[in-house]
Amino acid sequence: MKILICDKDQVYSSRLLGILSEHAVYHVQSSSDAYELIRKDSSFQILIIDFNTLSSDNLDLLKILPERLPLYRAVLLVSFSSKSFENELLAENLAHAVIQKNNNTGIIIEYVNRLVSEIDNGQSPEIIDNISIDTVPFQSKNKTVIHASRVMSNLLDTAKKYAASSATVRISGENGVGKEVIADFLHKNSVRNDYPMIHVNCAAIPESLFESELFGHIRGSFTGAISNRKGLFELADKGTIFLDEIGEIPLSLQAKLLRVLESKQILPIGSPSPVTVDVKIICATNRSLSDMVANGEFRQDLYHRLNQLILHVPALRERTSDIPLLASFFLNQISMEEGVIRKEFTSEALAALSKRVYPGNVRELKSLVLRLYWSTNSTVIDIHDINNEGINGSNYRKSDIPNDLFSAKLTYNEFRDLADKEFLTRQLMQNNYNVTLTANSIAMIPTNLSRKLKDLGVDVRALKGA
Repeated sequence: MKILICDKDQVYSSRLLGILSEHAVYHVQSSSDAYELIRKDSSFQILIIDFNTLSSDNLDLLKILPERLPLYRAVLLVSFSSKSFENELLAENLAHAVIQKNNNTGIIIEYVNRLVSEIDNGQSPEIIDNISIDTVPFQSKNKTVIHASRVMSNLLDTAKKYAASSATVRISGENGVGKEVIADFLHKNSVRNDYPMIHVNCAAIPESLFESELFGHIRGSFTGAISNRKGLFELADKGTIFLDEIGEIPLSLQAKLLRVLESKQILPIGSPSPVTVDVKIICATNRSLSDMVANGEFRQDLYHRLNQLILHVPALRERTSDIPLLASFFLNQISMEEGVIRKEFTSEALAALSKRVYPGNVRELKSLVLRLYWSTNSTVIDIHDINNEGINGSNYRKSDIPNDLFSAKLTYNEFRDLADKEFLTRQLMQNNYNVTLTANSIAMIPTNLSRKLKDLGVDVRALKGA
């Protein structure tokens, strides 16, 4: 179901986005933006429009809906009850529901779910009067991607198209941008959604176990093989397998992976015959595979096989309008998971979070929100809490990265090394300079991280003592 939310309140909108995550939800903050989006796209079926500030522009938006969106349902949110206004809207069929807005979004979701059912069954909508209720719990199904930015909307539109294809999809992007979330989105929007999705962290599997983990083995095929074991590819049959950090697959095993991609068959260790598997393959990496090919670290034929459909997930600095929604979503998520007091950000706090730089991208933002949740005593987190937490940038060491990195005269390798060094140093700082904890938080093997730090000239003991 395609839903448009028009509401300048980003905190409230983030709640709706989280709960309605099983649908394709778009968010704008003004009537003019909503009009422009509707002018370009006539496929929206449900509109949730905030009337906190009643204006002629809002009414004009409602009046153009019947001609622009022939199958729409409109839900109006008001901060106060005005019977004459509500009756006028309902009488003119400009809205199908006028709902009083409060801190609990449950009744809105309850009515939207009713509209979804009516649309799916081809029924006419039941028009209802003003409602305000406080008993429906906050829920989230996490079946889509929380966003407000145009760049992410474009990415998700492309991802939906790719989800219908059987071709391999490669997802690129920096650490922490949410490549796994996009992989989940691809799977859940495909015909394979009823079958398993297997996540494989290629960086976490020792080379000696790689073949057995992916392709399985037969009893007695090697020391310790005490029974037959299905590999991850076979477990993902009819579903999806997500190969995260595919650049970490040992060169010696890349030919075997290529054979699987081309033949759709796996050969368990010790088996005399191959096993056919029907699997959609999604892979991801934050490394440049083309550079790895040039350096002899990655097979060129495998590279071309993985280069069929490509999705690039932008860094959080390229979509700062997502930060308020993501921060609020994570805060609600933490409350639900911990089963304790629900908290919320002030608009000033969200603005401060939006101005901050996140080398670790969405993963770093989520960790930051978790710290804020537990470090504040009030149910409202404001800008003072952020400053008191010491995360407004003042406590970070001086960066080795030039102020204008993208205009600096650097080779690609120099740029990459600077960015890697900055990211890993900040991750170490957030994990109290514990290499093992840091490796776990960024999905690396500790020995690989230690080797990378050595290559970059990062002395953990010196940093810790600084």
